[in-house]
Amino acid sequence: MLLPLVTAVIYREPAGRYFFITGVFAVILGHILTKVFSAKNRFYAREGFVTVSLGWIVLGLIGALPLYLSGEIPKYIDAVFEIVSGFTTTGASIAPNVEDFSYCVNLSRCFSHWLGGMGVLVFVLAVLPLAGGGQNLRLMKAESPGPSVSKLVPKLKTSALYLYAIYMFLTVLMFIFLILGRMPIYDALCTSIGTAGTGGYGIKADSIGSYSPYIQNVCTVFMFLFGVNFNFYFFILIKRVKEAFSIEEVKWYFIVYAGASLLVALNVTFAMGESFFYSLHHAFFQCASVMTTTGFSTVDFDLWPQVFEDDNAGAYVYRGLRRQHRRRYEGFEIYNLFQNRQEGAFMSYSPQKR
Repeated sequence: MLLPLVTAVIYREPAGRYFFITGVFAVILGHILTKVFSAKNRFYAREGFVTVSLGWIVLGLIGALPLYLSGEIPKYIDAVFEIVSGFTTTGASIAPNVEDFSYCVNLSRCFSHWLGGMGVLVFVLAVLPLAGGGQNLRLMKAESPGPSVSKLVPKLKTSALYLYAIYMFLTVLMFIFLILGRMPIYDALCTSIGTAGTGGYGIKADSIGSYSPYIQNVCTVFMFLFGVNFNFYFFILIKRVKEAFSIEEVKWYFIVYAGASLLVALNVTFAMGESFFYSLHHAFFQCASVMTTTGFSTVDFDLWPQVFEDDNAGAYVYRGLRRQHRRRYEGFEIYNLFQNRQEGAFMSYSPQKR
């Protein structure tokens, strides 16, 4: 709530008061619940699943309050839809024109992508101390949609911290590149955090289409980078480059992206008579947007030949199959690698074979 509140103060928007009220309400509610349930220290798998489920529900219900109370989304259920779409990085919106929203509300929408892109509960593990490592582990198991997790080393929150360090570094780096392209600071902030979450909430009705080719190219590069398994970056950081490029998922990610982009560019060139470099520019952007499910656009690709829809329907399926097993949990894999390197310990993290 703080970032939209600061934005509202800068732009002198009355909607900011509702972010303040909601923030105070959330703090008071959290304090009361902590006092009521603090004596219950036993925390098992059942409690972990309940905590994760209720956490997502409460997050959506409270996060929707400023959008509804400000009157910018008249119906509360629509506000819940909008913010849940943000936290889950789905990117669907009930808004017919996002430019009608105030600055603080639009920033709130984009920031929900940034939090949800990494996993809200991973963020909680990174910044909030719990009673013990067992609680962290059970929350992690409950948050995981399929992998089987076991722990042989302490301090699971370290994994989330490494994950968010990489995530934040890439976000800041993209923000800097956008500023260098003379993009307004507010636009650059919203675009960078929206891209990082691979959700696609934007602040312009034409998405990225009205920005310069340089800014579009920056978005292309960082949409692609945020779609890469973060294990790749960790291997690079610890100077194990060969192992980084040996990750099967990463290799196929590069191959599918390059192949799809080239195929679409050639098709647009020959079918629509556009120049090859124009086609390649937009093909790289759109394929990165589709493969990472970011949803940004630079052109009306409904006018493109059918091969784009067929080609990228496959890319959507490919991305959907790998998406949920990627960013929210790969941080724990990073932690395993770090512990293997530093302490000789490990934590198994592999798909269930049931």
